[in-house]
Amino acid sequence: MAKRTIYTRAYSKSSAGQLVSAKALRGDPLSPTDLLDEFRKHADRYNREPTALVSVSDRIVDTVKRAFDKRYGNGESPADTWVAFIEIPSIIHENPGRVHASRRLAEECELPEPNLFNHEMVFEWAIPEKYVLHKISLQTLMDRGLQWEHLTPKWPRASTFIDKRITMLYREGPPAYQALNLLYWCIQAHEHRTQAPTSLPN
Repeated sequence: MAKRTIYTRAYSKSSAGQLVSAKALRGDPLSPTDLLDEFRKHADRYNREPTALVSVSDRIVDTVKRAFDKRYGNGESPADTWVAFIEIPSIIHENPGRVHASRRLAEECELPEPNLFNHEMVFEWAIPEKYVLHKISLQTLMDRGLQWEHLTPKWPRASTFIDKRITMLYREGPPAYQALNLLYWCIQAHEHRTQAPTSLPN
């Protein structure tokens, strides 16, 4: 069985594109030149021009931090802020050119630090709904006790551990069960800073 990789994306009602691009709901496949032009704009943190790309990350902790940023930085409602769990098939038979590794695009654009994009993939125009495994609101996670402090653990490499643990959980069971276990592992990482959790919750 091929190894599964789970990606995530944080978005809210006020997000420009949510699970589709801010530029348009759909469009023709991008040419190689247009793709790199769009990625240069996507990679520029100061750019305010909408692009045709929708990014996802394999770092769940960073994604949930972005969800909290929308709550505390932008004042958005946690009930309207969501984390989507996305699986990109290891072999894509249809439209294989519509999703791209950001690291490779950064290298082709000759950006100074392509390694910053190691954990990101980008879709052209939209994330196909069939790739979305589950969506969970920030309100649901907060109702179960998740707080911003749980995402800033002080023991070494905690974020890396949580990311790997969540990915493993997704491989072992239904999406809804795994999404709720996000809470468990983040809280455990915060409360047991000197020793990583070793068993799964019931």
